[in-house]
Amino acid sequence: MVVKSAIKNIQSVINHINVLIDQKAYQEMTSDICQLFLYAKQSHDPEALTAAHFYLGYQEYELNHYESSIHALQIAIEVSETHQLEDYIIRSHNMMGALYAKQSDYYSSLEHYLRVFYICKDHPKSKYKASIFNNLGSLFYELQDYEFALDYYEQAYTVCMNDPNQAENSKPIILLNIIETLTCMEKYDEVMRRYQEDEAMLLEYDLSLTKCMILLTQALKFHSQKADELALQRMEIFLKLSEDSDDYDYLFKGYVRAANLLIDMHQEALAVQTVDRLNKIQKFTRVKLQELLLKRMLIRFYEEFDKTEQYQQSLVELYRLLEEIDQSAKLVYHKCMRLKINLERLTFEQRQIMKQNEELQRSVNLDPFTEIYNKVYVEQLIEQHLRQAQHTRTAMLLIDIDMFKCINDTYGHTIGDYVIKESVRVLRNALRADDIVGRVGGDEFVVFFNTVYSEELVYEKAALILKQISNVYIKARNDAVTVSIGVCICDHAASYQQLFARADEALYRAKANGRNQYAVWKGECA
Repeated sequence: MVVKSAIKNIQSVINHINVLIDQKAYQEMTSDICQLFLYAKQSHDPEALTAAHFYLGYQEYELNHYESSIHALQIAIEVSETHQLEDYIIRSHNMMGALYAKQSDYYSSLEHYLRVFYICKDHPKSKYKASIFNNLGSLFYELQDYEFALDYYEQAYTVCMNDPNQAENSKPIILLNIIETLTCMEKYDEVMRRYQEDEAMLLEYDLSLTKCMILLTQALKFHSQKADELALQRMEIFLKLSEDSDDYDYLFKGYVRAANLLIDMHQEALAVQTVDRLNKIQKFTRVKLQELLLKRMLIRFYEEFDKTEQYQQSLVELYRLLEEIDQSAKLVYHKCMRLKINLERLTFEQRQIMKQNEELQRSVNLDPFTEIYNKVYVEQLIEQHLRQAQHTRTAMLLIDIDMFKCINDTYGHTIGDYVIKESVRVLRNALRADDIVGRVGGDEFVVFFNTVYSEELVYEKAALILKQISNVYIKARNDAVTVSIGVCICDHAASYQQLFARADEALYRAKANGRNQYAVWKGECA
């Protein structure tokens, strides 16, 4: 009873944390996280310990304390993977991917996102599937690969629309990402169409942000149409409305785009106002590629409005930033080189394993002495062919070496082994590549023809085998080896055992009639 009560209390703590997350009250999460740690310590519950580290990592991420966030999330991943806590495995890797993307370590970000992506692939009903597609889209958006980003965003939106398991608030977030990406691609008509189709949902999600994005899109479209007066009107309303939004990620992108537009229109006063706002929210964006967009825009701004001192300072800052990005690119390049080495090693090891598996399978299916199919496998293989050839004429030869026991007893096993191996060599040479041959006894072999176009051809093949086997000569005996063959040809569906029994009857008759000949089973196959 105490355990159930404790679990219920822990769940209520987690529920309260999630409410605080929805309210963006990240500082207030601390006391609840401490409760999770306390319970985990007292109960030794791995799920509570994972939850505590996950939400600590989440809080530190939102407060821009990235190093401590990484540390907490690494522990959450380690504990959740040890105890197979799939929900936290997915959420922790997902958060880690977002965290590395914030630090412009896109290689590590992709590594974590792909881990979650393939977990979700194994579980088609995963409630995180849309989120993963969305995050992959965001990753490529930051890399300015807008076509790839849009493809992932659209996949995320499709999942959201078709799968009720996905989080309801994912739809407007993903749609805003689609609209943002289309704006970057200057597909303004498509942007307005998507707004109009889902305007009610977007306005309900974030009224201020949605109106701002619509206004900015309209301004960009009017400017592209040389209607700068209309574009300026939209920009003035955009700047006024955007004061009420606290979505710094979208605001940052919007303000950079707005500033570039105002510079193009030579609107210094509004451009100054936009740059001031960017400087205020810059501390909330630590992505280097976003910072690069800002620096380049500022250089245009200072150059356009003759601010020489700031222009020179921005050039120096841009140079330093490019140096940092260059260093990051070198680290990624080195990681890619290591990945290439690891992939080559894994590919080599995979080839070796496949080779070993083939050899193992071969040893299981083959008779080790003659290296033709063994009794068990040849029966399985012929049975499989018979099932596939319901209305095809087939044939079986059952071949037995004449007087083999006498040869073995009189001349020894060395001569006996020689006779068997030579007989197999003759069979292999006499048969086509797709004919099946196997050893079903010490001196007994089965041959199967999957498709028979003419009975005469089967008889010719049996006669050829008799002739070529007779060329195998035993010096000690001063005589040739001979075999007897039972032949069964069937026009209808039959089992392996049925064909074998009929071929065996024919073989018995060939032996009784003096050996060194073939006999054909006569009867109905039905």
